[in-house]
Formats: sequence, C-alpha cells, structure tokens
Amino acid sequence: MKILVIEPYLTDSHQRWIDGFRDEVTWEVQTLTLPARHWKWRMHAAAITLSGLLDSLNYTPDVLIVSEMMDVALFKALICKAGHGHLPILLYFHENQLCYPISASDEDHKKHFDNHYAFINYTSALTADQLIFNSTFHQDVFLNALPKFLKGFPKPNTIECQPQLAPKSTVIYPGMSFRLMKPHQRYNNPHPIILWNHRWEYDKNPRLFFDTLTNLNDLNIDFRLVVIGKSFGKIPKAFSEAREEFSDKILQWGQVKSINDYYTWLARSDIVVSTSLQDFFGISVVEAMYHRCWPILPNRLAFPEHIPKEFQSECLYDHDADLLPLLRKAIDLHPRYCSAMDNIMAHIKRYDVSAVNAQYKRLFAKIFSTKGS
Repeated sequence: MKILVIEPYLTDSHQRWIDGFRDEVTWEVQTLTLPARHWKWRMHAAAITLSGLLDSLNYTPDVLIVSEMMDVALFKALICKAGHGHLPILLYFHENQLCYPISASDEDHKKHFDNHYAFINYTSALTADQLIFNSTFHQDVFLNALPKFLKGFPKPNTIECQPQLAPKSTVIYPGMSFRLMKPHQRYNNPHPIILWNHRWEYDKNPRLFFDTLTNLNDLNIDFRLVVIGKSFGKIPKAFSEAREEFSDKILQWGQVKSINDYYTWLARSDIVVSTSLQDFFGISVVEAMYHRCWPILPNRLAFPEHIPKEFQSECLYDHDADLLPLLRKAIDLHPRYCSAMDNIMAHIKRYDVSAVNAQYKRLFAKIFSTKGS
C-alpha cells in the first residue's frame, strides 16, 4: 500500500507523528509538507499549494492522510479536477479551531473572524472519508461543540449534517517511537529537577507554573529547573521574569540543539508539570513520562487518559490552588513514586508505534473493503 501524508503545518510534534507513523510499517509512505508558519494563511491557501504539488508528484498513492490545517473541501475539489478524486482522504485532527482557546491579543477573534477557521474544520470533516482524532477527549469535545457552533449561523445552518460525522470518527493516538528514547538512563539528583518541556505560549499557561514555583521557593523547598521548548510567536512575559527569578536553580533554559539532547534532559528530570489550557493529546507530557518523570497534570483535557485510575489522585489536580500541594507531595514522596513509574509506563505503551500502526492497518482494511463492496 502506498500512503501519502500531507501536513500543511509541520511542527516538531507533527514531524514526530509522521516519523512514528512511518516507523515499523511495511507500507510505502511519502510526505508533502509546508513549514509551521502563518497558520491562518495555511488554512486558506495550503490546499491550493499542496494539491498542485500532488499533481506534479511522481508518486501514485492509494490513500491520503491530511491534517486538520487543510481545507479538505477545497483540496478535494482541486484534486478531483486533476483526476485524483478517487483517493480516500483520512483527516487527522491534532487540534481544532472550534475548541482552541483564543489569545486575548488576537484581533481576528475580537471581530469574530475566527469562526471561519472552525467552519473550515467542519466542512473538512464533512468532506473527508474518515476522521481520526488523537484522543478520546478530542473526539468528544469537537463533536459535542458542533451543534451549538452551527446554531449560531443563519438558517439553513447545516446542523442536520453534523450527525454524519460520528459514524466515520475514530481515535488513534499519535504513534510514538519509544525505542528511540532513553527511559532507563536515570540520574541520582541531589535536588528534584522540575521540567517544563512545552511550547512557550499563552495556551500552556506558564504564569501558573512559575507562580507555583515561586510559592515552592517561599516554602524553602529546594529544587532545580529545566525549561525547554519553543515558541511560534510572542513569548509570554512570564518566561523572562522566571529566568531572572530562578537564575540560581536553572540547569537548562531554551530550545536544545537536537532531539538527542532533548531526550537527555527528559531523562535527567524528575517531575514534569503541565498547567495547560489546551492539549488535545500532550506529546511533550507523554515523552517526559516515558523518561520516568512523575507527571503533575490538570484533571482536564486529554491528560486523564495518560494516567492509570489508581494513580490519578497522585498525578491530577482539579483546581489551580491544588497544584502546589500536589507538587510538594511529589517532591516529598519522589523515591516511592520512582517505583510506581513502571505502572504508568506500562499504561502509556499503548501509544507505541507498533500498537498504533496496528490500528491503522485495521482502518485501511475497513476503508478498502467498503470501497470495494
């Protein structure tokens, strides 16, 4: 089988998703991608650019997998004109614009222009042959938000089309190449190392993270700090303030040079904390967990899916005020938690590429048997 993965907005995490998909499979996989810049323009114009590249590509795929940054309706219309309309399109939702928290500085949102990008996600979902979501949370929140969203438009508002989506929806977690990571390379740290390995953006809620560390410091609890990740826009002020405040505790600050360096810092760290307002899966958290970092996560979004039921009270906090005592407990009980990490790592092994690609194999068999009947 020949598969073409089309990614209009190639972030590092999306690249790792593609790499994981290609890993340990017998299918022939090619890619068409565009850099992760100007996301709104990508949602408008990537379909035009990438359909043209598909037409000129010396490759005849059996199936297309595209991400949610694609306007699939426009893309489908253009490839039909070029004779590729028979190709099944699988739409993979890493995120969606209907349920994404909006930055207060976004002028388009203030003018209600951003509804257009959510509507592109909706029409893309209607057009695609199969919808794939990266978590159960993501599938549920997107499908459940559509009726209210569509009711906000003039009639006929197409709300009667929305029930078409659930029967062709499924959840396949991002395949993760755990074999490339270093979960057994551990360090005996004299002080607990707290890790931030997420994007440096408003939706990751860095202010709560750093405010909690300030409170931890005020309690005279010693720790060290690793802050890695990258930003695609204006960096929140909380980062520059924290760099000054915790200068004597910082072991690493900023984006690292290589994926190998990244994995090394994960292996050196003890506790990973998320304060995110938006994570439809949370690859950075799972990567840290696989490197045996104890997770302290919000009890919302996709995070509960990563934690076995018996450990959720030790790992998930319900309210912002609950973060400090849970983090303090993780520091106090870290030696005991280290032994419990085996159970958590066993839980997340379902995200390994071997398990995930078995799901794709079953999905492809279903799609082609349906088309052949």
